[in-house]
Amino acid sequence: MAPSPPRQPRQAPSASRRTGVIPSERWFWFLAEEDAQGIALPVTLLFALLVRWCVALHGYSGRGTPPVYGDYEAQRHWMELTVHLPPSKWYFYDLAYWGLDYPPLSAFQSWACGWAAHLINPSWVALDQSRGIETHASKLFMRSTVLVLEALVYVPAVVLLFKSRHLQMNWVVRQASILSVLLQPCLLLIDHGHFQYNAVMLGFLVWTVYFAAHERYLLMAASFCCSLMFKQMALYFAPAVFAFLLAKCFRSPFGVRLFVQLGLVVIASFGVMLLPWMGSPAQLQQILVRVFPVAR
Repeated sequence: MAPSPPRQPRQAPSASRRTGVIPSERWFWFLAEEDAQGIALPVTLLFALLVRWCVALHGYSGRGTPPVYGDYEAQRHWMELTVHLPPSKWYFYDLAYWGLDYPPLSAFQSWACGWAAHLINPSWVALDQSRGIETHASKLFMRSTVLVLEALVYVPAVVLLFKSRHLQMNWVVRQASILSVLLQPCLLLIDHGHFQYNAVMLGFLVWTVYFAAHERYLLMAASFCCSLMFKQMALYFAPAVFAFLLAKCFRSPFGVRLFVQLGLVVIASFGVMLLPWMGSPAQLQQILVRVFPVAR
């Protein structure tokens, strides 16, 4: 067996190649020079986690301000009402006090987090009796739910998208892009400063782009339906997604079949998420009114 050729040392990038790059790129160039690429992603994720916890140490809108308090109370209240009430009452219950006005997938998220809170400490989500609760433990739980859901939906989508072979960029730019997206300041301040879950909606949107790049159009449609049914803000991206998929139907030799398959996926996705209310037109109308409050 012939001996393997000796390993060639990694060539350091030239000075001109690194001139003017942003600090994060210089950090990743350093890791590349030291042949330490393996620690890049773990360090990025740990640093992103640290920044999120630092943001969470500060206050939030409505803190200690009755009668409706603020963003924390809104999310916590939705957890208590979805846990203790049947779905038929979710979009009708006490609308003057943080009435539920997000699409059903967001309501299911509140239900899941509410059950976790109920198992840990029922007083955090006691129906009506817990209004205005702002204990350190309950806020820690709420902060943790934001982190966990972001880690499950948004972070993997961002990492996989920028690691995709469809993006023509070198290793340093890929790593710097992941870091930049995970440190997007608006998302950090809103989600981790004010107890929001926009990262879940954006995570499904990033998955939509990922599936588009890999030509998995049915998964792309299902993922965007999840984004849209989590927060209505995803409608901003609907024209682009619709135009992209429609163009694929026209350009594909199996366009008619793809069009039918996409239609079935969309109908099935919306049907599953609206299933608890499908038997009542009044319920569906109330969801539509709450999600799109044109009358206000």
